[in-house]
Amino acid sequence: MRAIDEPLWTSEVVFGEACWQLGQNSAEVAALLELADRGALHVVPTIADGAARVRSLPANYPAMDVCDASLVFLSECHPGARLVTVDVRDFSVYRRFRDEPLPLVCPARR
Repeated sequence: MRAIDEPLWTSEVVFGEACWQLGQNSAEVAALLELADRGALHVVPTIADGAARVRSLPANYPAMDVCDASLVFLSECHPGARLVTVDVRDFSVYRRFRDEPLPLVCPARR
């Protein structure tokens, strides 16, 4: 596995969901928090910065939840960034800026 030179970015909603999925007070949550503490992972306040946009996006996509909407919003705020996801089915349908496909990086699932 190659090292990541630049920090990863995510929304606070996705970060919270990841912590919940990993389990409370687990070593995995501690490791995720350590990444944020070291600056290798930036947690962006998408709800505080873009609640109206995050609220409006799911109206166009029945499968979209707030986590997905926050990542689409983050992609709109940083158009040069790529979105890393294993959820190819949904994120290949979502559009930013109304009609632009998201620039996806889709690692192979095992």
